[in-house]
Amino acid sequence: MSDTIARHPTFRTSFALNGYSEPLQLVHKAIELPVRIVDLRGHTDCAQRAEIDALVADERSNELDIGKAPVIRVTVQRLTDDEFQVTISENHIILDGWSWSSSFAEIFERQQALISGDAGYADRWPQVGVKVADFVGLERDAANDPAAERFWKSELADITPRHVADLRPAGKPVVLRRHVPIDAATSRRLREIAASHGVTLKSIAAAVHLRVLAEVEDTGHPLTGMLFHGRPESAGGDQVRGLFWNVLPIGVDVAGRRWIDLAASVLDAERRLLPHRRVPLSRIQRWHGRAELFDVGFNYVSFHRYNQMYRDGVLEFLDYHPESRENSHYALMATYSIDPRTMNWACSSRMTQTGCPANGLPRSRRCTPRGCGDLRRALNLITISVRWRLTSRRT
Repeated sequence: MSDTIARHPTFRTSFALNGYSEPLQLVHKAIELPVRIVDLRGHTDCAQRAEIDALVADERSNELDIGKAPVIRVTVQRLTDDEFQVTISENHIILDGWSWSSSFAEIFERQQALISGDAGYADRWPQVGVKVADFVGLERDAANDPAAERFWKSELADITPRHVADLRPAGKPVVLRRHVPIDAATSRRLREIAASHGVTLKSIAAAVHLRVLAEVEDTGHPLTGMLFHGRPESAGGDQVRGLFWNVLPIGVDVAGRRWIDLAASVLDAERRLLPHRRVPLSRIQRWHGRAELFDVGFNYVSFHRYNQMYRDGVLEFLDYHPESRENSHYALMATYSIDPRTMNWACSSRMTQTGCPANGLPRSRRCTPRGCGDLRRALNLITISVRWRLTSRRT
């Protein structure tokens, strides 16, 4: 783990929101990552579960101070000689999903290499030439590009900002997660449909999301925030760790459209936005003249590094703790993902809410005051707790 931290500066950063002419991400030369190792091998299964539950509850109630490095905590609870529970809390400000999964895979691949006595360990993970600062430069260039300003003003000229019922009243929020697995036959059929019609699984998922959103908002032209990655597209760009995504407004006409035509329209809109995907949402909203264009988001993830880790047999995934979650300040965030073990689809929805009915949809569209800064900071906390089994050991 210490070698991974040394290779990736994002783990050694803190954030100065004051004291400089602008907010800065500060990279520290060296830090000590707080890693706790707890041996629970002598405990019963029931006692182990109680210890894990207590840890996750404690982690979720303790925010991370982004002004102090590192902005991450790790606890490893050893359950048997081969099984262990890893609980990681971090602030989303330092890692996006790609960076999270790639770093997690690297840590355990390094562990396996050390266990097996890999003679090429020192050369297997070279230093990364691309830096987060390179992305910051690209983002600043995009924000000051006249062509990008013209594009976004034109793109949003006829857009009506829309919001689902505001589920974020002042006070402590409640974040609920709904997970819907999609069976193997349906997943396979969707891949076949995408391939035969020249669209992507992502565009099909976004079409479903927008059609549902149209029903909720009672509109023929729903608007959502789609996550786009802006990491540098240069040698080593896939290895750099940090937060590189942006949330961009995207909407299409859904009324009277066939599903496959709707998916094609989403794909066309996505391609149209790509050259200008690095313009910060805050700048786009300023150009449009509104503080907030939407309070719903869409994400599509397929983490290839997990696929490789499972194929290589480094670890066997056992289960997620039910309280593992990534919060969101959006009223609704819909995420479609590919299970790296089965390659089946799944859909997860996170709702920030209080007082909603059991089906997770608001009873009314009454809005309450929004804009609580403390709430937005708290909702950046991510706590993931996973049980693993080592699949090979040194003999």
